[in-house]
Amino acid sequence: MSGYVVFNGVEHNYISLPRTADVSLLGDLDVISLISMPTLTPAGRVALQNQHHAQDDQRSWRWSIEASGAPSFWWSRAGKVAGIEVIADDGLSFATPDEPFWLRATHRVDNGNNRNAIRFHWSLDPIATAPAAVDWTLLDSQTRSNVTSHFDSQARILLGALNAGNRDVFEGRYYKAWGAGAIGGTPEYDIDLTNITQQERETACTFEDRRGSLVSIHLTGLPEAGTDVRIVR
Repeated sequence: MSGYVVFNGVEHNYISLPRTADVSLLGDLDVISLISMPTLTPAGRVALQNQHHAQDDQRSWRWSIEASGAPSFWWSRAGKVAGIEVIADDGLSFATPDEPFWLRATHRVDNGNNRNAIRFHWSLDPIATAPAAVDWTLLDSQTRSNVTSHFDSQARILLGALNAGNRDVFEGRYYKAWGAGAIGGTPEYDIDLTNITQQERETACTFEDRRGSLVSIHLTGLPEAGTDVRIVR
């Protein structure tokens, strides 16, 4: 059985990577998650991946699933509250509750026509597939005016929650996460939770991802059945 981290939609449970020179998505952006959800239309927006912290205006980008089930992508050039949000026209009708599925978002900051382009993709490829080898189906493609950029935020990259883990909390299983600063490029982080071992600790457990970045799993209780977050292997 593949391992995964279970989130039960409770605040302050999330996965994080520190912002470093090697983990900084400023230009084009390509992010991938392998997840499952008990419902494909959550009660409110839930976070997939982001580099977004409201304190000191450290908002850069956030990738989420809206209450409608549609993937969304938001970004800021200045770190402020005012940013640009794109919501896909379609939801997660391809997926089945509690069954794993892949999602991908790409943001090309300059498409060569004085515009920027956001695309959302999905796949039902097996869990064992490497993110770079997934066979993608386009869900939606949209453009916005002008060449743009992502704010050079000093915030951590978070999976499963926003800010300090107190907003847009995710409910479901998280298997893999991948992020690159170029579309189809070399990943700056490559988190594989399918091989993580059981951690019997009351505080955050840490491990290195496939790129050598330090990954932390933040827990409010023991990672066992019946708690807010647990690691299953």
